[in-house]
Amino acid sequence: MVLGSSVSIWKDIKRRESKDQEHLLQWQLQEREPIHRFSDMKAGDHLVRKGSSIGDRIKYEHHFLCIGTDCNGKTKIVHYYNTPSLGSGTAFRQLGKVQEMTLPHKDFIKEGELQTKGKEVERVVWPEELRRYSVEDVIERAQSRVGEKFYHLMKNNCESFVMWCLRGLKISLQATPLRKTLCEAGSAILRTIWQGLQQVP
Repeated sequence: MVLGSSVSIWKDIKRRESKDQEHLLQWQLQEREPIHRFSDMKAGDHLVRKGSSIGDRIKYEHHFLCIGTDCNGKTKIVHYYNTPSLGSGTAFRQLGKVQEMTLPHKDFIKEGELQTKGKEVERVVWPEELRRYSVEDVIERAQSRVGEKFYHLMKNNCESFVMWCLRGLKISLQATPLRKTLCEAGSAILRTIWQGLQQVP
């Protein structure tokens, strides 16, 4: 259920084209605060892990949601995550799966990693007027997609999952520069192949 205090704002946002929505929300993702302990993560938090990469050239951030704590007081999160144990025959778009995970976790954020790496993880600070759903609704939306395997690097990734849970918009603000980088890398590879073919006698 959309919060009464933000109904008119979100009606306006929903009417806009996706590019306008992206521009409107882009600057919001810039205000952040560092997370130094797992206990700093609160239910409903939009969290970002920095420093991930695809190969050497393509840098991106991993987005995830805190959904509270388990019976032992450990932080629980939900995210679209690529498990490292998947076989080599899996199609690239299907590598990701919406998973519920308890932190620390050996495959994601290990014990002590938050303290030793400084600003490894940050909380996105959204203004109150852009809160669309209650914390309970955000958690329910996230958990409703656990097990989903429709990952797509550009259209249905970790960021668009979090944005849908929080804002009801399947938007990935980092996908546009990522798409540009991938296109440039692809063009460079094609140029190299073409130049190589030109030199064949």
